[in-house]
Amino acid sequence: MTTQPSSLFFIPFCHEIYDFREYKYRSVIPLENTFTFSEMSTNCSTVFHQAYNPIFRFSSIYQVVISISSIFPLGYFLIFKLLKSTFHWNLKTIFIGYLLSMILFSMFYTITAFIQTIKPFTSTDSCDLSVIPFYHKRLLSAISFFLTLSTSFPFLITIERYYAMKTAEKYEKTPVILGPILVGINTLVNFGIIYNVFKDESFSDPSVSFSVYPAAAAQKFDD
Repeated sequence: MTTQPSSLFFIPFCHEIYDFREYKYRSVIPLENTFTFSEMSTNCSTVFHQAYNPIFRFSSIYQVVISISSIFPLGYFLIFKLLKSTFHWNLKTIFIGYLLSMILFSMFYTITAFIQTIKPFTSTDSCDLSVIPFYHKRLLSAISFFLTLSTSFPFLITIERYYAMKTAEKYEKTPVILGPILVGINTLVNFGIIYNVFKDESFSDPSVSFSVYPAAAAQKFDD
């Protein structure tokens, strides 16, 4: 069976379109990203199936509800209970930092979950469902920072309480120095750790969730 002349003309024309699309894709991505056009299509298809997975959709909505629900009781306890308490301001400063870190963590977690929830409704292409690397890096870094920061505060409370027991007779008249110093050190140390983990990450791998860590960054956390 012979090929029609129109088909002979059409086949190289399709190859030219394919090559042009792959060239345009390569021209707008970083040089270190070596995906071919076919690989990009596969990644977009994977992201599409993940984004519309019922379990993932439900978990994103559940994440929004739980995160928002946690902000209000934490804020209420901070404003109406802790600030009006009679604790020494060294201890009170640590508790304020503790609660603020958890509130900010919940707020950033709510933002990421909300984006994951509405993206399937606003995206017009399967590739649009993946998280933009710029926002992925910033928001995941913020979430990781506030998460590690909040888990460190109980150690500060232990240090402050130990010092208070050792100087029980005069502690109530002690200047408010220890609390702010401990909070400042904790904040700087955690910021340094998170910065070191994410500073060289490009987040070039497509991901449908803000909670996905790059392989190299996850290895640093394990170490």
